[in-house]
Amino acid sequence: MDHAWATGITNKSCTSKPVEWTKPRKTVSTDAHKVNDMEWWSPKWSKGKKRQPINTPARKLFSPTKNSAPPTLEDLMSDLYVSNKDACSFQYGMPTATTAYRVEDDMNVDGVINLETCESVPPPLPDLVKLPTLPTFTTEQVNALVKATMAQSTNPNWTQQRIGRITASVARPVLVMADKAANGTPIAQSVLDGILGKRSVPSSLPALKYGRRMEPTAREAYITAMRSKGHKKLTVQETGLFVMQEHIYIGASPDGLVDCQCCVPPNGLLEIKCPLSIANADPKEKTPSYLQKKEGVLILSHTHNYYSQIQMQLLATNTAWCDFFVYTSHGYHLERVPADKKHQEELRVAASVVFEQLIRPKLQHPTDNATDASTSQDEGTQSQSEDPETPGIVDCPESAHAVNEAASTDTVHPPDSTARDAAPAPPPAKKRRVTRRQKKAPKAGPVYLCGICNSDCDNVTEDTDNSVGCDKCFRWFHWGCVGFEMDNLSDDWYCDECQK
Repeated sequence: MDHAWATGITNKSCTSKPVEWTKPRKTVSTDAHKVNDMEWWSPKWSKGKKRQPINTPARKLFSPTKNSAPPTLEDLMSDLYVSNKDACSFQYGMPTATTAYRVEDDMNVDGVINLETCESVPPPLPDLVKLPTLPTFTTEQVNALVKATMAQSTNPNWTQQRIGRITASVARPVLVMADKAANGTPIAQSVLDGILGKRSVPSSLPALKYGRRMEPTAREAYITAMRSKGHKKLTVQETGLFVMQEHIYIGASPDGLVDCQCCVPPNGLLEIKCPLSIANADPKEKTPSYLQKKEGVLILSHTHNYYSQIQMQLLATNTAWCDFFVYTSHGYHLERVPADKKHQEELRVAASVVFEQLIRPKLQHPTDNATDASTSQDEGTQSQSEDPETPGIVDCPESAHAVNEAASTDTVHPPDSTARDAAPAPPPAKKRRVTRRQKKAPKAGPVYLCGICNSDCDNVTEDTDNSVGCDKCFRWFHWGCVGFEMDNLSDDWYCDECQK
């Protein structure tokens, strides 16, 4: 009996026991997600670094359809007009030219027609800086510029008018840049290139595509939320680029102009944020880094770029308040930010310093930087052309020329007996063997791994692989891994662990 008990003969077999599920050793709490938002991994198991998911954020947001404008009849007829200009359909469909009368011609007019002329759109800032002094804009010119830059990022005029102007999106980086310029420390060249139009945000960035796609929905959600709180006649109007009348190098493009007769004052702004990093969470529960609790109330951090962005928008539009609306499909955060005159003055002074010292000289003399770049390229080209081992160059041109003459003489004059008895012609001069110089393989430099996915930060295959470095722990992170957005671009950036 003791032997049977020790060896386990008396134990019941597995087939004699009722079937039950295997209990995991450790319970793991998982949050609910949509199927489209889940991360799918390859079933291949291998040792080494963590693998990337199959459905990356860029692949989730990819759409095979293009947002192209529908074809119009005028475009179609313009294309067909080239093939046969005398077709009868073009005599009726295409607009006909009217007789061009001179101004001094006497014409019989039935009545007097009063025409209201509108203010023309001011030229871009790179053209205005060529004047002795920068002009000031009238109210009509500002309104004409706003009307000409409607639809903002999809309007070429909006992109052209922003070149050289310090807009609200770079308010905080410009404030830091002014302090560094005063102290003589290096400045962020990427921010300066963005202001000058030399560097643009990639339109295929997942966070940017998500924000543009969700903005109309967020605007309707804001109107619904405000009307449910008693603002029954509230309206939101889309707008373009505003500039200050006295300082035309300062501009802002709000997400909307708010009009509510029950508010004092009735006119305000709307700034919408749709963060991709918390797309499946409520901003009140999973708060982004730019929201903080103060006395139990969730408010926008006054040290973040978004606060400076709102203040510069209020400064450029001369309004008193702005509704800051953070929206996801699971909730929203709504906060009314009043005008901070002290901070607005700091931003205005910093913008003036940066424009006069850094931006205006580059706009007035844009060829200086191009000359430096072309000089370096010319030096590289000259060094290649002076390489003695360039293929096709012969060391002895005289010998080669003599061989060609001998060859041509033998070809024209047939050989005779005297020529056969004479000494044989010298062999042609040998050309030196030419070889190409092989470039030395670059030395292996340091490898920076992402603090989230442990992948190489230098191996950039798509926009989400671009990296940002923490200025406190000096680690690098992929944009897609930390939900980094271009609006967060500043001289100092900290990861989530260092912000706590």
